[in-house]
Amino acid sequence: MKISQLISAKKILIFGYGVEGKSTEKFFQSKEIVHYEIHDDGLDEFSDAKNFESFDIIVVSAGINRQTSLPDSVQSRCTSNTEIFFHNLNPKNRRKTIGITGTKGKSMTAKFAYELLQNCDKNVDLAGNYGSGLLDYLDKVDELDFLVMELSSFQLAFLDRSVHIAMCTNLYEDHLDWHGTVEEYHDHKANLWKYQTEADYLLVPYRYCDLPNFKTEGTRLTCGSMYHQFFPDSDSIWHAEHYLHNFGLVHELYRLLELPETAMKKTAQNLKALPHRMAHVGTINDIKFYDNVIATNPHATIADVSFLKNRLGSLILGGADRGNSFVPIFDAMRRNHVRCHIIVEDSESKPKILEALKEFPHLEYSESKDMEDTVRIALEITPPGKICLLSPACASWDKYGGYPEKGADFESCVKKQGGKL
Repeated sequence: MKISQLISAKKILIFGYGVEGKSTEKFFQSKEIVHYEIHDDGLDEFSDAKNFESFDIIVVSAGINRQTSLPDSVQSRCTSNTEIFFHNLNPKNRRKTIGITGTKGKSMTAKFAYELLQNCDKNVDLAGNYGSGLLDYLDKVDELDFLVMELSSFQLAFLDRSVHIAMCTNLYEDHLDWHGTVEEYHDHKANLWKYQTEADYLLVPYRYCDLPNFKTEGTRLTCGSMYHQFFPDSDSIWHAEHYLHNFGLVHELYRLLELPETAMKKTAQNLKALPHRMAHVGTINDIKFYDNVIATNPHATIADVSFLKNRLGSLILGGADRGNSFVPIFDAMRRNHVRCHIIVEDSESKPKILEALKEFPHLEYSESKDMEDTVRIALEITPPGKICLLSPACASWDKYGGYPEKGADFESCVKKQGGKL
């Protein structure tokens, strides 16, 4: 959707008023576009907005699936914050775009890439799913050397443009409640590179180089190896296989852009984890409590189990049911000879987790009523010297406003029991 079309429209609807909705409104105000209304579940004053037919253009926030939330008759009028950004980006500025997607690991990879470019004295911003809507940056791209973007499958679902340098961390099964099938989910992710030309680049881990998802006619495909350099502590979370694959992509970016090695070394050695990514939230009776609530699908939890192995004493599972199977988690535990105690939270996914556990009678488990009860049980059953890990393999929407709220509740409950860092 071009800006000229937005200006000439008689009536526009901003559908959804979260981060992207607010970003879109701010952009409209900067362009003196005043003929818009806002509809959000929390804003009942815009009752007329339910009449979608009355709007010329509907700007849909990423978390809303337009195909299931809006009638077929208005689908051609729909656009998004992300689509407007790309449709109004000139070719020169498009060459400044670095887009990062993947089922897991997007945020840390984007952070690493952003900090690397900062340490090279580049004028760079970080946008997208990481925090700010892309339209916040459309008028700033002229001044930038690079714009690093973390983009979710929701933001990419209807996009018909691609970035100059695309990076994909991994592709697993996720968000089936939104996309319907794993094939559609992967196809939506691929929009990040689907429309690239031979002047563009796609960076993927070497294990993905032969997958059909990454075969395009034009783009230059580069495969990154696992990156160990400058992470000397073998017990560090950065030595988990998934991080080494993802950081290998940043290393390929460093090589592609011919950046100085001193900057790569400085960035790696000073890299700090984002909140709720394997964060140590307290120790009680020699039991270490770790918050990795960002592990919102089974593949992420499997990565945690495969890395921690016999350091793991208890594992907390449960949350919103998104259609995933939990059997692969317990299979991974068996392969890695992990016999930790499972704590199953009272949640939407509890019946599925308990059903999956029936196939693994050697695993001990407990059921908890709430987070306070979960921590109490963990203190009783986790052996001293071991780790209690919150890696739920589920989203948090069934009981919380999102994963940060659930992680904060976990940390609060640990501290109530006397947990100290």
